Amino acid sequence: MANECLTALVQEAWEAYECAPSSSRVAPAMPILFFGNVDEYLSSHIRALTVGLNPSWHEFPRNSRFQRFPRCAAILRADSAHYIEGLSTYFEEDPYRRWFRAYDAALDGADASYWRGRSSTALHTDIGSPVATHPAWTNLDESDRQALQRKGGPIWHRLITELKPHLVLASLAWEHLSRVEFPPVTDWRQIHVFETKVDGSRREPPYPVLARWYEIAGAPSLFVFGKQRDIPFGEIGNEQKRDVGERARRAYEQGPERLM
Repeated sequence: MANECLTALVQEAWEAYECAPSSSRVAPAMPILFFGNVDEYLSSHIRALTVGLNPSWHEFPRNSRFQRFPRCAAILRADSAHYIEGLSTYFEEDPYRRWFRAYDAALDGADASYWRGRSSTALHTDIGSPVATHPAWTNLDESDRQALQRKGGPIWHRLITELKPHLVLASLAWEHLSRVEFPPVTDWRQIHVFETKVDGSRREPPYPVLARWYEIAGAPSLFVFGKQRDIPFGEIGNEQKRDVGERARRAYEQGPERLM
């Protein structure tokens, strides 16, 4: 990614933070454009992304606001280089593990991870806003959500255009996928359904896994969706999450034609 493109997005993220409703914006804090090592992501065999709505207020604990981003504790808005470094070392510091481990199980099946040790390094992004809020997104006033989305949605789309992902895992409410504005290459198709729980009992209703190809920056990108409950893929166990990742990777390797 060209440095000037990422620097411009950093400045837009800061503008989104400064314009966010003061009633719900976590402060002191900073916007989080992405989570993870962007250089390792860009050099990965499969560029894998995960998607949420906006950063959790847990990213900025009350007793030590920047303990998860210690390199950014005294950062200035103009210092984009140190800001990007702080985001890139997030998983080496004190990440919010309860939430990210839920996605990492699915990434593991795709031979990717936020942490080192897999063939591909993943990043996390937020489609709603780069601004952490309290309360969480679902408990915000509708006016606050709309204000955050007006700036956050375009920032996310420009970021994804620059990141050019091969595979995107999205576990959130289905309605939020309507915000994806990239040109679709295929319709949404079911690539698997879990009819049983981890203990073998019947699952009612079944848990479908859906996939759709989009065109991003002139290349195909596979989005894979599974419903969220509290945390990503919260309705299924870790082995089933890994199964999602394995199927997502196979679907990516087979290309868009299999979903036509």
